[in-house]
Amino acid sequence: MVSIELTINLNGFSDDEIKQGMFILGELVINKIKQNIRDMKLISDGGGQLLQGWFAKFDGNQLLIENTQDYMMYLEFGTYAYYDMYGTDSHPETPDPKKKDMPYAMRKLFPKGMQPFAIIRRVVYNQLIMEDLARQAFS
Repeated sequence: MVSIELTINLNGFSDDEIKQGMFILGELVINKIKQNIRDMKLISDGGGQLLQGWFAKFDGNQLLIENTQDYMMYLEFGTYAYYDMYGTDSHPETPDPKKKDMPYAMRKLFPKGMQPFAIIRRVVYNQLIMEDLARQAFS
């Protein structure tokens, strides 16, 4: 399971507006994450288990996005060799090329294991995306 917490400034909104806006924001963030999964072609079977198990919780001005799939941690952070070498804060700028599609000479320069796709972080760490989603949720 992977969880990432996000804090938003909600001064000037009533409690009801915050509750409604955070619910909408959670849904918008999850939809954007699912769109990234489709764009990166990380699902191979029409429905895809990776598109399931997403939920958002909020407490005050904190939004928690989670996915319950056991392998989600590896898709987000890569396998041990990757996050041991690069840490969990860095992630590839683009999902392509996938390691399996790289020529052998390039592939052998990478550590063993799977590279991180940073499915959640590509959304919540992107200020422009989050500002746009927050604007949609609280307008």
